[in-house]
Amino acid sequence: EKIGEGKYADVYLASKKVDGVVAHCAVKYISLPKNGETVKDLIEEGTIKDESEIFTYYSDLVSDLKKDFNVMKKFEGNPYFLNCYEWFQEKKESGNGIDIYIRMEKAKDINDYFKMNKLSEEEVIKLGIDISKALEICEKKNIIHKDIKPENIFFGEDEHYKLGDFGAALTSAFISKGRKVTGTYSYMSKEAYEKEEVSFSTDIYSLGLVMYMLLNDGNLPFQKEGVSLTEATKIRLSGEKIPKINGVNSDLMNIILKACSYEANNRYQSAITLKEDLNHIISKKKTNKRNSGTTISVYDTDLLEKE
Repeated sequence: EKIGEGKYADVYLASKKVDGVVAHCAVKYISLPKNGETVKDLIEEGTIKDESEIFTYYSDLVSDLKKDFNVMKKFEGNPYFLNCYEWFQEKKESGNGIDIYIRMEKAKDINDYFKMNKLSEEEVIKLGIDISKALEICEKKNIIHKDIKPENIFFGEDEHYKLGDFGAALTSAFISKGRKVTGTYSYMSKEAYEKEEVSFSTDIYSLGLVMYMLLNDGNLPFQKEGVSLTEATKIRLSGEKIPKINGVNSDLMNIILKACSYEANNRYQSAITLKEDLNHIISKKKTNKRNSGTTISVYDTDLLEKE
């Protein structure tokens, strides 16, 4: 069953019976070229100049994909990362192109997940805590994800939010060499956009924007009727102060605005402190309920602090 589709890849649900128990996973099928795309098409759209560049073009794509897979393998077994298990590639029968199959954990990106599930402040806090835990581990390995956005955050069957797609990731060694920075424009920080030195706070900034968007009816800062996403992004990257969202818990709003500070020095410098502040909101809610005389069940996961 096809459960996802992208420019180069389709994702299928796969199952296997082991000792009478059916286990599920996802298989990403990457076809280069996809859907009858030809060398001529690539030339016409300006992706390559002529036929002599086709081998380099596909080789670079495969190299980037393999890099992403190898980074993800480092986190295999960790609940806060999308688990990738196996890689297989082969030449197309036609001889012109490559087919790649990646077996990975079954999960939905949050755009799909929140179409089917009610979004609450508590759920956004949980997402923030889970991805902060992932970024905390990245910091220990000197990895900057550099492309935090809804499409790269997933919700797994174990009910954890997970970070995926490390294709744009940089290690601290790369940063010191002044390597060019890429990412997704609408979730990009000032320093990433201006190709300045990035840091762990760059990922925290983008996570803050994701949380802001989820609490703002799917709109990023300054995005509203009459203002396109492109225009809103230009306003944000100009340094305009990001406005508060009406009706959002004030403590949560302050945390998000700190994460999204224009200047990197004013943000959280580590995912650990962001996680601690988000956990504090949950603890505060738990205390308020106790003081109000409300009984809290040990099964009330929205109120229990996540460690």
